[in-house]
Amino acid sequence: MNADQDRLPAAGRLQPRPASMSRGLTATPLDPGASSMSTRPLLRALLACTVLAAAISAQTSIDAIHYKLELEILFNSKTIAGTQTASFKSLKQGLKTLELDLHSNLKVLKVSDDKLNPLSFTRPKDKILISLGKAMALNEQFTVVVKYAGKPGRSSSFGGFSFSSHRGYPLAWTLSEPWDAKLWWPGKDQLGDKATFEMHIIHPDTMSAASNGKLMGIDKLPGKRLRTRWSTSYPMIPYLASLAVTNYKRRTDYYKHMGANMPVEFFVFPESFNSWKRGMDAIVPMLTAFSNAFGQYPFVKEKYGLAQFNWGGGMEHQTISSQYSASEWLSAHELGHQWWGDAITCATWHDIWLNEGFATFCEALWQERKPGGSMAAYHSYMRRRKPYRVDGTVYVYRPTSVSQIFSSTNVYRKGGWAVHMLRHVLGEKLFWQALRDYRKTYEGKSATTAQFQKSVEKSAGRDMGWFFDQWIMKNGAPTYNYAWKSYSRGTQHGLLLELDQSQSYRNYFEMPVDVRVTTSGGTETHRVWNDARQDRFFLPLKGPATAVTIDPDQWILRPRTRTKSFTLPFWGGSTKSMAAQNGGMLQLQQDHGAAFANRFYLVLTGMSGSKPGLQAGSLNIPVNFDAMSKLGLAALNTPIFHSFFGKLDALGRGSSRFQIPAALASNFKGRTLVFSSVLIDKFDRATPAWPLKLR
Repeated sequence: MNADQDRLPAAGRLQPRPASMSRGLTATPLDPGASSMSTRPLLRALLACTVLAAAISAQTSIDAIHYKLELEILFNSKTIAGTQTASFKSLKQGLKTLELDLHSNLKVLKVSDDKLNPLSFTRPKDKILISLGKAMALNEQFTVVVKYAGKPGRSSSFGGFSFSSHRGYPLAWTLSEPWDAKLWWPGKDQLGDKATFEMHIIHPDTMSAASNGKLMGIDKLPGKRLRTRWSTSYPMIPYLASLAVTNYKRRTDYYKHMGANMPVEFFVFPESFNSWKRGMDAIVPMLTAFSNAFGQYPFVKEKYGLAQFNWGGGMEHQTISSQYSASEWLSAHELGHQWWGDAITCATWHDIWLNEGFATFCEALWQERKPGGSMAAYHSYMRRRKPYRVDGTVYVYRPTSVSQIFSSTNVYRKGGWAVHMLRHVLGEKLFWQALRDYRKTYEGKSATTAQFQKSVEKSAGRDMGWFFDQWIMKNGAPTYNYAWKSYSRGTQHGLLLELDQSQSYRNYFEMPVDVRVTTSGGTETHRVWNDARQDRFFLPLKGPATAVTIDPDQWILRPRTRTKSFTLPFWGGSTKSMAAQNGGMLQLQQDHGAAFANRFYLVLTGMSGSKPGLQAGSLNIPVNFDAMSKLGLAALNTPIFHSFFGKLDALGRGSSRFQIPAALASNFKGRTLVFSSVLIDKFDRATPAWPLKLR
């Protein structure tokens, strides 16, 4: 779902947004950030959680299988009359009572079984408790029929069921996310339980009815009425069930890609049809672009479509997105949801970023993948979608709060940036494979953040807990400060880079950081792994450095980078991780300044950590002396430990190289080595430990 690109509507009854307005709702942004709560609101929140938990517990004994809803829309009285035929499976032995959600405004006229035998029922607030007449066996399937009528109740969030108009013509539409399906039909209105649907919509014959799935037929009824029948073969979460009814002007295109021949249906207000043309023209190319990225459109046996409504935003109803406009960013967002939100749905409202963060990412992806698009356009769009603040979390810790669930800053923007950064961390090939693997595992189901993390880790073959902890579960972002110094020694050139973090949220954020260096020979881009608050790197170059930019494409959510003064001594390496097989090389560089010219140094190596280290008089050397240390001393200044002993030059600089021989590769795999340079003529200086992880 997306309201305005920057704002979402406040909770409470919504006033429909005229379709002619070009900007979003004038509502308060739902960005609570890290604001504190008083005792009374906290108690209310806890009470809401208790009530919600009780309701969820009562419905865990059933699995929804299929809903068949016949619903008549009575525009003159602004009421509805429906018959819901719902099939369930019992998840416990001896189930005698069925609990369904239905707003108390709607009167239940009759409840019966599949043979139309009456069933007794009671009506607690917003519920129907139905006595099934017998005890159901474990896994037994059963059907109930509920007849009801009335005026839909007021929404506690965005819309529910709304009667409105456009240019004076009646319009009915629904928007049930997060928990408003019960405002217009009886069922199990919860996350985590998908079912197939039939929607039979009875309406005036001057109107058209859009809904989920495939059009099965249109029947003429007495009284100048039509019954439009839609059906889904793909399971769907309740809040995605949808209808929109008015005097639509229709258009049908066809998506023909990867063997598909799928209708793309547009239901548009007559007065908007011409202005929607460009937006409608973009949908088939958009389907192609996203299918190339994520795999075939997930509901290709049915359709995709847009139905115009006059709420100020969009909603990703399965196979039929409701939108107030056909703007490309909104269409990309809602279409992206068909993969991320509909085919795979967040399992809890804690995890809503798996829907909205991914859909926000899709807005930018369209700028990259559309005809004439580019990576530069993708990055430009992501920069425009940066969150306003970083003091909130992507993960929703108050899943009963509509404002937190749909926080534009935390869930949409920061969530989108989390996907963007994951792309950077994994790299292109692995990122797209990880998304396809995730889809393969959870399509047609629901997933939590933990399950998505586990799926990514399986695809990547490595732990990703550090990424999800700092970007999803916790708040903040890194502030980078850097300094650099060009290094030249004969025909060898390099960059001495100091990279520090100064944010207050946490000691450091662990991320791969791109470094773009302009040299006399052109531009080079290097990637360093920053996992310390103060880091030092040596980057070999093809020529002397003349300019340096940190994270030039803004792959990392951060404020502006800041330059600082270069400080000595410098001790840094070319990498913190490399493969153990022969050929991997670490280049180490030290620069103590001219005051330390011609001093003798020794680089010590260990593989048992840097604490407590070695003590040489009052000097602590951050290397634990072990078998690796002995090997380093025994093979000093060989190709394995090249220039590990030597004399600093006239400017106080020295270079060393470490390379693993093939014969010892298996012994080193999985180890972390540390290196420290010691000025051994006086034992008055030792550099910090430089770590090297061997894969």
